Amino acid sequence: IKEQYQDAILMYRMGDFYEMFYDDALDASKILGITLTTRDKGKKDPVPMCGVPVKSASGYVSRLVHSGKKVAICEQTESALNSKGLVQREVVQVITPGLVLDDQVLDNERPNYVMALCPDKKTGRYGIAFLDISTGDFRVTEAKDAPEAINEIERINPSEILVFEDIPEVKGFFVTIMDKDMDEDMARKVLVSHFKSLGIEGLGISGYPSAVVAAAMIIEYARSNQRGALRHITGLRFYNTGNYMLLGPNTVRNLELFEPLAGEGGKSLLEVINMTVTPMGSRKLRDWLSFPLMDPLEIENRLDAVEILSSDTTALQGIRKSLKSVLDLERIIARISANRAGPRDVLALGHGLEIVPHIKDKISLMDTPLLRELNLKLDPLGHVSSKIRETLVDDPPHRVGEGMVIADGVNADLDDLRSIRRDSRSWIASLEAGEKKRTGITSLKIGYNKVFGYYIEVTKANIERVPDNYIRKQTLSNVERFITPELKEYEAKLLGAEERIKKL
Repeated sequence: IKEQYQDAILMYRMGDFYEMFYDDALDASKILGITLTTRDKGKKDPVPMCGVPVKSASGYVSRLVHSGKKVAICEQTESALNSKGLVQREVVQVITPGLVLDDQVLDNERPNYVMALCPDKKTGRYGIAFLDISTGDFRVTEAKDAPEAINEIERINPSEILVFEDIPEVKGFFVTIMDKDMDEDMARKVLVSHFKSLGIEGLGISGYPSAVVAAAMIIEYARSNQRGALRHITGLRFYNTGNYMLLGPNTVRNLELFEPLAGEGGKSLLEVINMTVTPMGSRKLRDWLSFPLMDPLEIENRLDAVEILSSDTTALQGIRKSLKSVLDLERIIARISANRAGPRDVLALGHGLEIVPHIKDKISLMDTPLLRELNLKLDPLGHVSSKIRETLVDDPPHRVGEGMVIADGVNADLDDLRSIRRDSRSWIASLEAGEKKRTGITSLKIGYNKVFGYYIEVTKANIERVPDNYIRKQTLSNVERFITPELKEYEAKLLGAEERIKKL
């Protein structure tokens, strides 16, 4: 497995831990500050290893990624109970600086872009594509020359840049050189396959060959590293660099748009004007500052919307109050699409959808082009929010398997199985009382351990009273432990219920 992911730290699932070996262990132990160990103590060349708990792995992965490392997550893909030899494992995702879905790794107020850069040596133009896989924001453009391309790179500030070969102009960024080159025909096939379209004409990038290749580079890279995580990437947006004001790095720095010149004591323009109440709003405001409009009509439309909202303070405060309870729906939807969401993510999606009608009510009477367009686009998806509300418990756990997720009354089979589990203590207590009465052994106890399951414990002083249907299972110093067909039958029923509950 490691041979396939030479440029990544391989985190290998072993029970409740992710283990790392050899050079991966040496690197990870230094970055994470965890103890380096080995299972080969006393041998000439012991294999170095270190590990982190699965439940707290996100924090460790975050530190590795922020230090500029790629992390390959290798999971068990079959149950140990069904395996006769080594349990089958495979890498389910590779987390790179530009391909992150985990909220604990991401900054809520910043986008996290992976960018592809594709220079056309004949024309001198540069195809540029960038994707935030955590939100589905996918944009494409073409720069007329290297200086304009560098300006876009500085504007977008990607976490990772993909290239086919080293490009001297790209400095100060995490760069990944892709293994295989790609021509325009191959790129078209990649895009058509992903978007399930008849051609690329409908994507708006026909006639921009370098941009086509750059977009395909992103899709191919994301698909190979994040399995099943691209279902929410349903379209891309081509933009012309001339539609936005040119902002060089010196201009951005001197205007203190995103970072104050004074360092920790000062504030940037974004920090001063950012009064948004959701992570989505913070990222949108940052994007507007990064891409200042040049079209007078678009500017006027935006100002009209701002004016009418700011003049109706009652409606504005109502909208802000509603939005304060909405979590990061963009990133939640991405995690759901990638099958990496937890029950609380789904519940948060349902709550966010329930807020939509309140927003629509507030803006329905506001007569500006942008707000009219927004009102038409907002869909409460009432059937979805109702289904979520009816299906999930009010306070589900973060992960499936850590507590009750599905509400009572949703599934009859699940309700029956839960009844078996809930009634188990009373059934065992009833059986114990019945056996005490039947045998006359008042000290008789029914217990449980992971080795033997349920058992009946009798002191040696009462061995003479043990019924014939008791089957001896274990002898200890002062007691004997027995099982009965009835007890084992119920145990199988109870354990089977637990397994079926997990599956359901």
